[in-house]
Amino acid sequence: MLYRDLLSGKFYRLPGGILVRAYRHPQCVELREQTPEGELLAGRWLAHPEGRVRLTRGEGKSYRLDDLHPVDRETEAHLREQFENSRQQLEEVIEAAVPQGLPQRPWGRADLLDILRQLQSRHELAIQLKDDPQAARLETAQEAGYDLWALLLPPPPK
Repeated sequence: MLYRDLLSGKFYRLPGGILVRAYRHPQCVELREQTPEGELLAGRWLAHPEGRVRLTRGEGKSYRLDDLHPVDRETEAHLREQFENSRQQLEEVIEAAVPQGLPQRPWGRADLLDILRQLQSRHELAIQLKDDPQAARLETAQEAGYDLWALLLPPPPK
């Protein structure tokens, strides 16, 4: 696995079956541990361009990018189903965080990219202003956006 291939919103597995999702930020890629139902867990890793995957929160150990593998088709299909079942809730989470200036639904890939960029900018500003409640809302909205993005990615070839 190469650093440049880590895609935002995509799921990967670390050794031991740990399910993580990539969150690509301007300067880094964060890997967040979660359940197959989409619930975020405590474990977080930071991927580095030189190939390290360093634990930043939770329990576990550090890995190499070579230890990271895309999820199998069955897991991906299950995750897509989970997201599809909660699509409306995900959209409402985003709209609650950014009540104005969003494109009309249904959102396409380009719309979601713009929304995710907007959420990222607002999240960074909330962090700078030390507005923890707003930062938390925006982070949750970003995660919902990545869930929706996963639905818009073409399924892998069979």
